Amino acid sequence: MGEDSFKKSESYHETRNSFEDLGVEEQAVFIVESAVNMIVKSVRRAGDAFARAFEDITIEAEEAAEEPVGEKKSSGAGRGGSKKKGGAKSGSDKSKSGSGGA
Repeated sequence: MGEDSFKKSESYHETRNSFEDLGVEEQAVFIVESAVNMIVKSVRRAGDAFARAFEDITIEAEEAAEEPVGEKKSSGAGRGGSKKKGGAKSGSDKSKSGSGGA
């Protein structure tokens, strides 16, 4: 199964040897937990990437809406060329939506 496809660390070998010392049931549980953990991390990364892309699109749309009619941006628009306002991320801006909750 492509054992020589990457350099294995000492930690890898120690973990592998410890895994071999486990019973069959413990090995099965370990494999399932590891797989679920890997899936959760992947979903989080995908969610983070989606959030960044959505934020970029939202910022570009807001900037475009603020431009006077008939004026176009001449500088490089796109993911790398957008100017982000502020420094903090926020999931929603309640001050704009008017639903502050009282």
